[in-house]
Amino acid sequence: MKILKKPAIYCKYLFAVLLAFGCLAIVGRGFHYYSNKDIDIKSPPDKRIKYYTKALEKWNYNKDTKENKAMIYNNRGTAYYEKSDYDKALEDFDAAIELDPKDDLAYYYRGLIYNKKKNYDGAIANLDEAIRLEPKITGFYYVRGDVYTKKNDYESAMANYDAAIKLKPKDSRTYTHRGSAYAKKKDYDKAMTEYNTAITLNPKDAWAYYVRGNLYVKKKDYARALTDYDTAVELNEQFGRSVYNSRGWAYLWLEEWKKAKQDFEKAIKLNNKAILPYSNIGIYYWKAEKNKKKALECYEKSFQNGFSLWDTLYDDTSAGHFISGLNQTPEFKALVKKYRKDSK
Repeated sequence: MKILKKPAIYCKYLFAVLLAFGCLAIVGRGFHYYSNKDIDIKSPPDKRIKYYTKALEKWNYNKDTKENKAMIYNNRGTAYYEKSDYDKALEDFDAAIELDPKDDLAYYYRGLIYNKKKNYDGAIANLDEAIRLEPKITGFYYVRGDVYTKKNDYESAMANYDAAIKLKPKDSRTYTHRGSAYAKKKDYDKAMTEYNTAITLNPKDAWAYYVRGNLYVKKKDYARALTDYDTAVELNEQFGRSVYNSRGWAYLWLEEWKKAKQDFEKAIKLNNKAILPYSNIGIYYWKAEKNKKKALECYEKSFQNGFSLWDTLYDDTSAGHFISGLNQTPEFKALVKKYRKDSK
């Protein structure tokens, strides 16, 4: 009988230990449930926000792990960022930094948000801190380079891209970022060189093909542009929303009107709040069908959706080349006056 009692005693001890750990997990270490069974980063942002909010509620019972709690604010802030809810994201990254002042990713994301808000000095200050804390992450440098590019400080921008390439010479993303900086300077040859390098390093980068296609359009090499646009869509269909509009624009210059119209319609089907596909399909109706009424309807839809490239409507190297005549009609001028905020 004594032999039979020992297993029972051991079971009681084991049960007590398990119960203690269970209580610790529920109360003192409640977050470990959420940490060890962490949600998939590919889950929709709303699902992740709900998940991390519950995790933070659990953390109210545990005051001894500030760094881990900062990580949860970081994760939820990232989800808010993906939703473009920048104010809530900023609150979470502020909280993360308050808990863990050495959180380089929180500074990085805060820099991204300030960049989105066009507070470029604030963005640079946060990226400076992220780099000070972790000087070996290439993304920190090329994003800071992008901010300097927006400030038209190309010397500082190039210094950041060079630093990123020095850290990781085969990271294709840095070359695409530097290429975009050259494109902003309208140095299309250097931009092309950067995108060629990026594609050599990563032949499956759909974005690189798409942007290189745009560069070919700038250089009026429409055949190569179309090839790159086709490749971009083949590699990643999600780029269709942008690629179809750009490919349609190339078809306009080739005067392949029906193909242009088909692409603009595809772009609109993917996003009925699009801006440029509506104005571009207006070009089709004006040039190919001589349908003034339909052209004006398309332009009004584009203006309603937030059109802002007003100067291109009268630029012979852009839309003005196609809508010469239409842009001088009283009806068109009335639409511009109605929707252009800076019109006199």
